[in-house]
Amino acid sequence: LPAGLEFVECGGNVTGTKSVVDGKEVVTWNIDYLNNGTMVSLWVVVKVMTNDTFTNIASVNSTENKTTYLVVY
Repeated sequence: LPAGLEFVECGGNVTGTKSVVDGKEVVTWNIDYLNNGTMVSLWVVVKVMTNDTFTNIASVNSTENKTTYLVVY
């Protein structure tokens, strides 16, 4: 999470965790396995601490050699 945002909570169909990586807050969800056609909902709540513009960045890492879709709302 960028400076100016305070982590409040995260959740979804699987448990998320917040950690600090290279001095920055990172929210991670580990999804062990998804059956074909299965969806998972994930969310994070933050408190805005400053007036600024923030960019939402999300990524998916997979060990499978298959198409991965990511939809961010």
